[in-house]
Amino acid sequence: MRPCAICGGVTVTADGTCAGCGVSRGRLQTPGFPANPAYRPVSGPPRDTAETTPLPPVSAPPIVPGPRPPAWRTPAAPAPVSPAPPIFSKAEPVIGYDAPSPALAGTERAHPFAVVLVVLAGVVAAVVLGAVVVQFAGADSRAADRLAGPPPAPVSLVSPTPSPSPSPSPSPSASPVVDACLAGPWRVVEQRELVALPGLGTIAVTLTGAGPAVTYDAAGTGRADYGTATVYTALVGGRETLITVRGTVSFEFVTVDGVTAATEARSAATFTIEGDQPGDWPASLTEWGYRCGAGELVLTGPDAQRERLTR
Repeated sequence: MRPCAICGGVTVTADGTCAGCGVSRGRLQTPGFPANPAYRPVSGPPRDTAETTPLPPVSAPPIVPGPRPPAWRTPAAPAPVSPAPPIFSKAEPVIGYDAPSPALAGTERAHPFAVVLVVLAGVVAAVVLGAVVVQFAGADSRAADRLAGPPPAPVSLVSPTPSPSPSPSPSPSASPVVDACLAGPWRVVEQRELVALPGLGTIAVTLTGAGPAVTYDAAGTGRADYGTATVYTALVGGRETLITVRGTVSFEFVTVDGVTAATEARSAATFTIEGDQPGDWPASLTEWGYRCGAGELVLTGPDAQRERLTR
């Protein structure tokens, strides 16, 4: 066995320490740490006989008894171990990620879904608050309208345009409108007219001699005087028959745009057929177109009816 490096002794105790100075010869025990419980001194014959052969004594300086070195008594305090720096530092953002804002310095990064939920909650709160404000404003406005009453009717500063009045139609109460050309006495010289005779129906009669005397006045009244005998011819039963008219017919008339129309007529005339079968001569309310000139008046009606009058 090699001699002890401290005291040069070769004697080793059962726990593996030098018998002279107490230094472990089997293993170096680190001060401040407990011994390994698995360690046990090996017993039995030594493996190396050379180590068991006593060596000649080595001269060494005498050992002066005294206190042992402090290094072997009081273990040095272990040096403080600084914690390993984190892989990702908050002060140095990782490439590909946004740097934390100063407002979130020292706090954990918020989850994206949490941020979305917070924003949606703010929007919903703003919408609800706006709806409440609008509801209260509408209620106040309706209450103010009920208190104020209905709005005043708008006042028009422009006078309404009068609507055109309809053109006057012939009526008994209307003021007569008479063409001055018709006013005065006339004599019928040509006449073909349709008349409805009792027992014969509507037939066409043609004047054969002197016609009745007709008078138109400016007041819108007229009169046809057939005298004692105004003779017409007509086809009755397929043969030509003489019809004689006596008496007068009075009427009221108007003239509008070249048309004359009787508005009312009263007959006091009678007729006979071949001197027999007397009956009342009808008063006609037919509208006639007229053409009035110097000394001549021509009346035309439907179904080829025609009268010519002269002064």
